[in-house]
This record gives sequence, C-alpha cells and structure tokens, in this order.
Amino acid sequence: AVDPSTQEILDRLGTSVEARILTLSTHDMPESAFEMDMVIGVAKYINANMIFVEVLNDDGYMNYPSKVWPHREGENDRLQMLIDRAHAQGIQVVPWIKTFFAAANGQLGPVLEQRPEWAAVGSDGNILTSYGLAWFNPAHPEARKFIQRAILELVTDYDIDGLQLDYIRYPNTYPEHIPTVYSYDDYSRRAFQKATGLDPIDLPTPTFPQLTGAGVTLESLPPEWQSWTIWR
Repeated sequence: AVDPSTQEILDRLGTSVEARILTLSTHDMPESAFEMDMVIGVAKYINANMIFVEVLNDDGYMNYPSKVWPHREGENDRLQMLIDRAHAQGIQVVPWIKTFFAAANGQLGPVLEQRPEWAAVGSDGNILTSYGLAWFNPAHPEARKFIQRAILELVTDYDIDGLQLDYIRYPNTYPEHIPTVYSYDDYSRRAFQKATGLDPIDLPTPTFPQLTGAGVTLESLPPEWQSWTIWR
C-alpha cells in the first residue's frame, strides 16, 4: 500500500501513454521568454509532448532558485517560466537529475566544498575522477537525505509532470588494467569494517577484465570482494 501523501504526488504527476522527448541540457536552458518560446516551438514542430530539462549545472549549482541546493539564479526562475509556457502549449516538463552527481568542472562544487565528508572517494585516494568529476557517496545517509530534500522540493514546489533520476550508482572509470573503484570514504570504510571486520582499502582490487569480462559473476570474484560489492 502507498501512503496517502505519496499517492497524492503520484496522482498529481499522472502518466503518459507515449513519451516523445526533447531533452535540454543545462547548456541549452533558455535565458529569456523569447528563447523559451523558440524551444517550445521546436518541440511542437517535431511533435514532442515532453521536455526533459537538466537542472544541475556542471559547476554544481542548480539552474532554478532552490531553497535547498546552492544556485546562481537570483530572483529569476527559468524552470518555472519553462513549465508555465510549455504547459500553455500542452507540453509536459520533466526535470532531469544526475542523482549522485556533484560537479563536472574539476572542482568539488558548492555542496561538497562545504561537506567534503559526503564525497565519493576513489580507491586511488582522489575525490575527483579522471574526468574531473565529483560525486556524492551513495552510502552516506546525510548525503542521501540532502539529495532527497532537493528532489522533494522539485516535486512539491513545481508543477512538474515527472522526474528523471539518472546515475543512481557509484562513479566509474574505464582504465586499461586496474580500475578506480568507489567509495573509500571514511564513512564507508568504518561501516564496512564494523559489518565485516575488513577495511576495504586493504582488499586487492580485481583487474578490469576480472570485473567486467565476459562471463564474470559475483561468485567468480574473491570472497572478500564479494562482501564489499554486496555491502555497496
């Protein structure tokens, strides 16, 4: 059974028989009402009935005036403007969130700069991935609560028609031999040690083919690595 408050949200979001989507990255987010109408006109021309709009910029700031997450919008609320103008033309708007993403500009972003203990840490000891990306640690309860509050704000404060939750996972890299695995932050290491008596930093990391090759199963990995994988 679904609790009444959740059911109310589900009823308000509704469903679509067919989704024909125009996707806007944060770089494509229109700045003015005129540009909004141009984008909506393109959506109508190609017979799209939904606009998916990315809401978290590469610098880690939201592109709407969130009360939860840092933003640079001032009093300008482009998300609300897009929703209003798209709905007037019968087009739905669905925010697109990279759920555990923090920043993609070689910095930690405004949230992790204040709360670095929430960051996903690689087996190489670095927070930033080889691509200069920063991520939240999915295992940290306070990080999850923070992201949940931001998502609930979107659902309750905006008349959105759905929500795309992308990247609900740990970061990944694609090296040639030994991969960088996540997350070796202090919280995860302590919690895993308490559960198993093992510090994950001491576990030998399988090679990339051992982790992703044809026919690889969890059972084919060393027992300690199976425990670490299951825990995550």
